[in-house]
Amino acid sequence: MLDIKYIHENKEKLKKAIEDKGINLNLDELLMLDEKRREAMGYIEELSALKNDINELIHEAKNEEERKEVIEKGKEIKAKMEKAEPEYKKIRRNFEMLMVKVPNIPSLDTPIGNSEADNVELYRSGTAPKFDFAPKTHIEIGKDLDILDLERGAKIGGYRGYYVKNEGASLMMAFMMYAMHKMVEKGYAPMIPPTLIKEFPLFGSGYFKGLEYDPETDEIYEVATPDKEADGSKCKEKKFLIGTAEPSLLAYYSGEVLGESQLPMKLC
Repeated sequence: MLDIKYIHENKEKLKKAIEDKGINLNLDELLMLDEKRREAMGYIEELSALKNDINELIHEAKNEEERKEVIEKGKEIKAKMEKAEPEYKKIRRNFEMLMVKVPNIPSLDTPIGNSEADNVELYRSGTAPKFDFAPKTHIEIGKDLDILDLERGAKIGGYRGYYVKNEGASLMMAFMMYAMHKMVEKGYAPMIPPTLIKEFPLFGSGYFKGLEYDPETDEIYEVATPDKEADGSKCKEKKFLIGTAEPSLLAYYSGEVLGESQLPMKLC
């Protein structure tokens, strides 16, 4: 999520990014809500300060009449707080719902397009081979070699279910170890992250289109069975299966302050 100060300073660039990416977002409405949010927050802070003053004045009252006057004033402040706080929460909620839609600004050389048909070819290397036979797809090759079974995968796992077997399983493991060794050679620390995670790492890494998980639009699996805490009590937080490792890796140091001497960090 971009910093609101950055959004104010780069309003026109962001408006163009919103238009180019086809995002349904009124940036002027967001900035207007930011002003309302700041005003509402300032008003609540002012009332809180007055409330603290009232508590001191009650103790400092010289007589019962003066004490009653201060108490009445305190009731007025409390009534204003009870009205102001729900209004502030509503403004903040609407502000946050728009904030999560703000896109990053793409580089100047990024081509604008509606689909992959608008992709720009930068260069070609070598010559595409020509065959005197009809090439097979990877699925056909996998079935012929008996290393891939999609039918039984769909039977057991449903859509996108598959079995990789025989030499195919060895080949898949070899690819993963090859990639891992390459990354370690380049200074990356290898990690095996949790595959069942809470909601905040997914929100923080941009997996949700809104503030919270929406099964209609967010392409990720929520675990239906509630998890348990260490003491055996039922966990109230939602849990999700990761599709790739970056949410777990990005959240590894969440809530911590890192020293400059620890940087850069390279994890894989």
